[in-house]
Amino acid sequence: MGITSFGLLLFILFIAGIAWLVYRKRYKLLLFSAGIPILIIGVLIAILFYQPKPDDLAITITKEGNHYTANGKWQKPLDYYRFSTDYLIFTLPTGEEVTNVKRPRYMDIRKMDNQIVQKDMLEWLGKKTPKHKHLQIVDIETSKHFTFSFDLPEGTSLNDVDISYVHARSEPMDGIIYWEKKIKNK
Repeated sequence: MGITSFGLLLFILFIAGIAWLVYRKRYKLLLFSAGIPILIIGVLIAILFYQPKPDDLAITITKEGNHYTANGKWQKPLDYYRFSTDYLIFTLPTGEEVTNVKRPRYMDIRKMDNQIVQKDMLEWLGKKTPKHKHLQIVDIETSKHFTFSFDLPEGTSLNDVDISYVHARSEPMDGIIYWEKKIKNK
């Protein structure tokens, strides 16, 4: 007997049990026996289909000379189907590079084909490199609390750089879905 047949049998028995309780006028037992499974199924569906929004992520940046440290915290729980890594996108003046980037990384990042994921992400976001600017993409492990730090080149201020946090979600049998949150330079 396959899983589908077993599930169908359980569903039929569940409906038959409810019909029997209604016939016997056992409404209190009916409420308990039918209400609990429906509540459990509803909670499971809510957990599986929950998706965080960009407003659920708070990131603050502090400056120490040319070294910047960002602390991030998700205000709500992370989604069940989150991708193993998120990305930071730095938009810098041409010829400039963010250096000394320190962040938590997904342990199997070297086994992933990160270039294809990054290309897909940029296409999905519609990111075009502005004239006289270039993009630097850095992966970061998705976690409830995180910290990353970086150095900007001499003569480049944080106002010259746009930083975006890109969250990735990967549901089974579906493509990767992204959203972007711009990190405000304060």
